[in-house]
Amino acid sequence: MKMKYSPKNSLIFLHNHPQNTCFSEVDLRSFMTADAIYMMSVIGNNGRIFFLIKTDDYDKAASLVFYEKLFENFEGSSVKEFLRTCRKVGLKFVYGGE
Repeated sequence: MKMKYSPKNSLIFLHNHPQNTCFSEVDLRSFMTADAIYMMSVIGNNGRIFFLIKTDDYDKAASLVFYEKLFENFEGSSVKEFLRTCRKVGLKFVYGGE
């Protein structure tokens, strides 16, 4: 079954970042626009794990607008700022490990 035909919030997307980085801009956009993805994680080679989870309050349109505004204002650090403040649009960011 293709992801676009999967029910809303039915998938967990796990992937690695060998350079031990957190979410990328592409990761964030994919996560926010794919209705089927409920949770996304990034796992670094150092064992650190990052999670993004859509809460019941998640608003796709608001999250995309919110991120675009951050991108305009924070250019190089927009991902970091988004993860720090994403609870405002119904996302939960969690990290741990090492």
